[in-house]
Amino acid sequence: MRAILLLVVFLGNQGEASCPFLYSDWPVEGSILNIIPCLGGTENEIPSIQAIELHTASPGETYTATPVLDRGGEVHWTIAYGPDDLQINPLTGQVSWQIPAENPSESFYVGVRATNRLGSATEYWIVKVGGGNILWVGPNETHHTLAEAFDTMQSGDTLVIRDGVYPVSLTRHKSYENAIVRGNQPPPGTAEAWTTVMAENPTGVLLDASDIGFGVQEKAIHLVGTFTHPDFPNTRPSGVAAIDYLAIKGLVAGNTGQDGYAPITVWYGQYLKFELCGAYDAAATNTCTDSSNWGDCNGATAYFLRSQNVLVESCFAWGHGRYYIQLRNCSDSIIRRSVVRLDEYRGHQPRGGIIGYSCRNVAFQNNMIVDGDSSEFWTFYENHANLYGFPATDDQQYPENLRVERCLAVNSETGFSSHDAQSDGVLTLKDVVGYDLTLNTSPETGRLTPLVHSVGTTQIQQASFGHIQTEGNLPLARSFVYTRDEIEIDRSIFYRMGWNGTQMNDQGPLIWAGPGDAISIDDSLVFDYTHPTVAGDGGGNESVGQIHTMNPTENGWRYLPRIEADSPLTGTGAAGSRVGASVETYIGKSGSLFSQAAAHQETNRPAWPVPAQELFRDHMAAYSYTGPTRTQGVQTLSGARGFCAQDTNLTHYIWEYMGDLAPPMPVSGHVENGVMTLLWNPASGRHQARVSGFRVYLVGDSRQLLATLPAETFRYEIRDYPVGSYRFQVTAVDGTGNESGAIYTVALEL
Repeated sequence: MRAILLLVVFLGNQGEASCPFLYSDWPVEGSILNIIPCLGGTENEIPSIQAIELHTASPGETYTATPVLDRGGEVHWTIAYGPDDLQINPLTGQVSWQIPAENPSESFYVGVRATNRLGSATEYWIVKVGGGNILWVGPNETHHTLAEAFDTMQSGDTLVIRDGVYPVSLTRHKSYENAIVRGNQPPPGTAEAWTTVMAENPTGVLLDASDIGFGVQEKAIHLVGTFTHPDFPNTRPSGVAAIDYLAIKGLVAGNTGQDGYAPITVWYGQYLKFELCGAYDAAATNTCTDSSNWGDCNGATAYFLRSQNVLVESCFAWGHGRYYIQLRNCSDSIIRRSVVRLDEYRGHQPRGGIIGYSCRNVAFQNNMIVDGDSSEFWTFYENHANLYGFPATDDQQYPENLRVERCLAVNSETGFSSHDAQSDGVLTLKDVVGYDLTLNTSPETGRLTPLVHSVGTTQIQQASFGHIQTEGNLPLARSFVYTRDEIEIDRSIFYRMGWNGTQMNDQGPLIWAGPGDAISIDDSLVFDYTHPTVAGDGGGNESVGQIHTMNPTENGWRYLPRIEADSPLTGTGAAGSRVGASVETYIGKSGSLFSQAAAHQETNRPAWPVPAQELFRDHMAAYSYTGPTRTQGVQTLSGARGFCAQDTNLTHYIWEYMGDLAPPMPVSGHVENGVMTLLWNPASGRHQARVSGFRVYLVGDSRQLLATLPAETFRYEIRDYPVGSYRFQVTAVDGTGNESGAIYTVALEL
């Protein structure tokens, strides 16, 4: 449907491609084998993929499709996006998906990427599974507006919106012909047949609330249902129809003009999916200059109220907003694989990222909050909810069973997490990473935020925290990890607490508990830390168990998302367990809801490279704001910073953040006619410029080097091996000889 081209400039030979073959007798002798170049290579152009239109399939069948190149020659085909069960032939691009027989009717995005040594192209399309009608909205379609389509849409149908910018009101203020609002919304689906509203291509549709002649509009997506949450029986839902079993996919909403209405707002629904959706600039056009009007700028960018079984997956949020993805009085819900960046904020309410406000049975899985280094543009706010927060100001006893798992926070200017609850509420932080965070002060109160703050019980398990500092090197009022109830820390890393970019500073103890409270740390690593003691003296039960003192960056913490295999840190913990976080795969199967077992299971699906990352970057890089700051007058905040800079991407930005060369990713393998073929994607932009070559290894009881290849190589063929099972890895090497780790271990069967 839409092809996306990515130009990659490669160093080295720009003539004929080389696709090295391994010609050797078994067993392999020596460490580096002769390479015979494959002459007459055809990858002399950036790939281009022919457009693929909407496909249909049925539950229980094996769906297949084969994309066709317009140009590009030999390429490495990979999955750009799709259900976790989707498979691809890396040589031909054929995708296959065994659709579960129990799968309800629903429509899905599938995306493939073709890569050669010059660049890559991506193509997305829709696969409609099951029954229901297909309706289209667009300038040249039967239905020109969303309102027209909703009038004829039936339960279980799929509505596809042609790509483009859709002003939400066309004829007058609040006419809302192209908004999804109360009285003008799709019909609910059923457990057997979901109703789906989606963009022609993911993120290709913008529902824009900007002023086009009759004022900024209040709403873009504002679904209001009839569901009464069982935990709040006195609620009187204000919807005119149910919004249950509804999937919204690929839509971007922004520029709403009233506090209280986020670009994506949902009230009183259940069984809801938001996938590959974007939300930005809530109430950004309002004038908020002082205490007389700063309440007009308090909106979140995506807000879900008193709903149940909500899934927000692979979504992204940025721009002006108090919070970015917020659940409020919700239960049995998941925010998964989403990306948030904190930009400007002119309201006075607490500041945060991904938030579960008075929620229970909520999981945040594999999310990233990156490059929220913009606190100069947070001009009035009074307090901190932190990047992953669970406030509970008016429902103190409600929060319980909260999990933040395999989530990252990088290069941002507030604390990692907060938890407000009574002692019956438990928050678990497991396999999380917080790095290069500044614990800043609120302009209104002057208070510094801790790294982790808990009023309920918080359990920190196998976390990695590093390069944490306070704004202006101010001392913390209490500690980096602070409780007013109970915190347990196990097998976690705390590296350079008090680092200001050039030197260590004593900014306070690591842990602190007040009278009647308890905090413990055991089997954890603390290194480069200048305070005389790990524990403070708050009068509570502050327990310090075994503390490891090795340098983590020299003993296994080489890349933010993981601890290196076979490094000391993989076995330093109790019973030979790992100390530090691992965020290499996804927890929770794509599309699964909290009430389903698959939502909490290991998928073994690689989390890197980040699916659809180019879509996030394209939207977020276009952001720009000019306005007053806290201390530096009028300044401009650019969206083309950090991972959204022109010469990088989210995956390589994260993997090279600690300075080391990123491994090749993804790496694929295929067997055909006795030939084992390995393929990988070269890096792009500034990351590619670091790579001088690749190394291919045979992995057994130890690794055996098979070949050293030039930087322009992206495939390698292995021949004449006997029948058996083999495992391979590919690493990158820079100009100084420094070798990356390996992410992928490819298992092949002859």
